[in-house]
Amino acid sequence: MKTKILFIMQLPPPVHGASMINKTILDSKLINEKFEADYVNLTTAADVKNIGKLNLKKVFKAFSIYLRVIKKLFSTKYNLVYLTLSPQGLAFYKDALLSLFIKLLGFKLVFHLHGKGIREIVSGNKIKASIYKKTFKNVSVIHLSKLLYFDIENIIAREQVYFLANGIESGNKFSIEHKSPTNKILYLSNMQESKGSYLLLQAAQLLRDKGLDFHIDFVGKWHNDNKFKEKWLKFYKDNNLNECITYHGPRYNDEKHVFFKEARIFALPTNNDCFPISILEAMSYGASIVSTEEGAIPEIVHNNHNGFLFEKNNPIELALKLEKLLINDNLNSLMQKKAHKKYSELYTKGKFEQDFCSIIQSILTKV
Repeated sequence: MKTKILFIMQLPPPVHGASMINKTILDSKLINEKFEADYVNLTTAADVKNIGKLNLKKVFKAFSIYLRVIKKLFSTKYNLVYLTLSPQGLAFYKDALLSLFIKLLGFKLVFHLHGKGIREIVSGNKIKASIYKKTFKNVSVIHLSKLLYFDIENIIAREQVYFLANGIESGNKFSIEHKSPTNKILYLSNMQESKGSYLLLQAAQLLRDKGLDFHIDFVGKWHNDNKFKEKWLKFYKDNNLNECITYHGPRYNDEKHVFFKEARIFALPTNNDCFPISILEAMSYGASIVSTEEGAIPEIVHNNHNGFLFEKNNPIELALKLEKLLINDNLNSLMQKKAHKKYSELYTKGKFEQDFCSIIQSILTKV
């Protein structure tokens, strides 16, 4: 008989890194052939703007999810319950309460973390530290990278944690020759300060003033911050950046792949990320990467190999890294090839599915 697993996880919409990976699990032929799987959608927010905000509709939806899960737990003897635990905010307490029900009913439980911030929350706060330790007690954890273990090292032992890199599918047949002949740079993420969209705007001004030939496509949805939007647009207009920058708004599925196909350089100057899917997508299309030493990014992007890493919140250094690639086509082409090779070896959908199944088997056999 197949192992029975109940997957409780956020599914799109809204679209973000965790929901995209969860959709991969839901749609995976390998995972669904290997295990007898049930699924419950944990999502309560209909839009990225509503994540972390409390309203009556979300409360009712949370209770509905609890009832569905409890009904399934009483009707089926699962070998394992898999929960994508939100690491912070109100969503954490919602998920923590759900995990308590699961453990009280005697089910083996695994958390899959797609975010960070726990270390800062529990530091110096005994009450919160106690809540997190109790939540993580007697569970296994899947995390994105060994570089992120520091965030939970004070609440769970290392031997309880497994590491699984994100993986994505790309329909692209890599070819530098098919790239745009112009020096196209792509930013694809939410339009918010923490993702570095304003920093890249500042770097663009520095590059333009040096007379460099380039064009940056900004693709993404404005986050719930009108002041930042006004700040970004004001800088864009005041510095007459319309000739070297185009903002396209959000693009999804096939629409965004047009930008990945043309981009020679992918820039994500983020100061708040874990394991960005967008970087993997860019690598799958053979773009060199310019990003920061944030989260697990140094594991994905090896400095001076498949791209450059630079100091966070430093537009001058960002501009210098981009300039190196813009003026040295041979260097950029080499980094593009290395980026695609690394994606093909480590970050494909197939590898993710295989590694996921292996980790689940290890957790199931663990006493």
